[in-house]
Amino acid sequence: MLIDAGAGFAAEQLTIGPGTHPRVKEWEAQMARFQQPLPHATKIEWQLMREVFRLSE
Repeated sequence: MLIDAGAGFAAEQLTIGPGTHPRVKEWEAQMARFQQPLPHATKIEWQLMREVFRLSE
């Protein structure tokens, strides 16, 4: 998944925490079984990637 976000976006906003809506937690649990952690990751989590293109250009 790609996220085209503004300058004020922080990756920490994608973290599931105590204030996360229960349906979001349910969805994340359902989708976790289809995901594999990257070799350098400690768990299944969002990973930053280098920018390869901009949709606006």
